[in-house]
Amino acid sequence: MTTCPYCSCSPGVFLRTFQILGSEQLKLWRCERCSSEFLDPQPSDEWLAKEYSGYFSMRRANASNPKTLLCQLVMSKLGELPPNPTVLEIGGGEGFFVGELLKARPDARISLVEPQADPSLFPADKVEVHKMLIEEWLEKTPPQQYDVIVAMDLIEHLRDPSSVMKRISEERLKLGGTLVITTPDAGSLFRRALGRFWPHYKVEHLTYPSTGALEKLACHVGLDVVEMKPLAKPLQIGYLIAVLRNFGPLATRWLGRISECVIPDCMRAYHVRLPSGELLFVGRKSERALSAE
Repeated sequence: MTTCPYCSCSPGVFLRTFQILGSEQLKLWRCERCSSEFLDPQPSDEWLAKEYSGYFSMRRANASNPKTLLCQLVMSKLGELPPNPTVLEIGGGEGFFVGELLKARPDARISLVEPQADPSLFPADKVEVHKMLIEEWLEKTPPQQYDVIVAMDLIEHLRDPSSVMKRISEERLKLGGTLVITTPDAGSLFRRALGRFWPHYKVEHLTYPSTGALEKLACHVGLDVVEMKPLAKPLQIGYLIAVLRNFGPLATRWLGRISECVIPDCMRAYHVRLPSGELLFVGRKSERALSAE
């Protein structure tokens, strides 16, 4: 029986064949209990390697600081940080959040876990870069705990999000520490309205959580939910064009190509908020949440 990666024992309802490559056929399912969606079977490592090839260079295009406002928004959710705060960012290979954080808190001590990270982008005395998957990092590094953990656009890429996030919360987040997640929302109005043309439907997105899934996840990993709401990311227009052009359903890619032709260069540095069906989750590790687990 196909089961939900967030509800564990909850059965999935088959929605459609997602994509086919050679002998691999991906199927999309929806959880009856929490309304999350997920791929089963998941793509092979070889298929994912093709999807991730040139990932960040295609996304960044010619945009200089495409996520400045988004990073500042996320930083506003971190709460009051202590002197010399310890921060873990998972999956931030483009380096935008680390750069903005160091501008605001040059005393921060940062660990970055991202298999495609470029260490030359970061000051070695302030940022420890780990070029590996989060699952490998959890196994290989000593269990240091952090004041803040940021996982933007990460959880949907994990093969087993519940078990990985549980280890992150239990082993790497300090009591009273904050975890921030951004992710596509399978229960969003945009997902329902756009159907199979939802731009977040990508082979590398293995699961699509919902608010219900993240509530269950928070309980499972010992977090109080501080905030959970729809997120319209403020992003540079040029960056959005690159993402639309290179990723997601074919209709989305055509939209990106058309936008590239009609939007003048002088407008591409501007930031816009483009709602597309995403979630912002902020959780805090507390004694109460741990005792309720």
